[in-house]
Amino acid sequence: MLDFSSNVRSMNSKAFLLALSEHLGFTAAYWLATAISTALVSGYARAILKGAARIWVIAPLMIGMHAFLYTLLREEDAALLFGSLGLALILGLLMFFTRHIDWFKLGEESSPEQRETLPS
Repeated sequence: MLDFSSNVRSMNSKAFLLALSEHLGFTAAYWLATAISTALVSGYARAILKGAARIWVIAPLMIGMHAFLYTLLREEDAALLFGSLGLALILGLLMFFTRHIDWFKLGEESSPEQRETLPS
């Protein structure tokens, strides 16, 4: 299954950045494009996820991602080091927050109708 949402978001953010950077400086254009993109994705997520509570997870993650990417763009000489450290930090946080999830048990949570159709 193809996921076009990340490509659309990326194109949307790049288009905003390009259009705004013609009239503003790069930093102002970058953060304004980030705000617009985050607002669009958060509004869409609110409609899809049926609640505002989940937006308070999605929006900070998007802003954090854009802040990380901005740092990589500005620090050309140390981009590899910052990128590697950032990815190691993200992986460590992901491992920490998912450490209590029983991934094998997730597949067992099926309805009685589904259990009858699944092969044993």
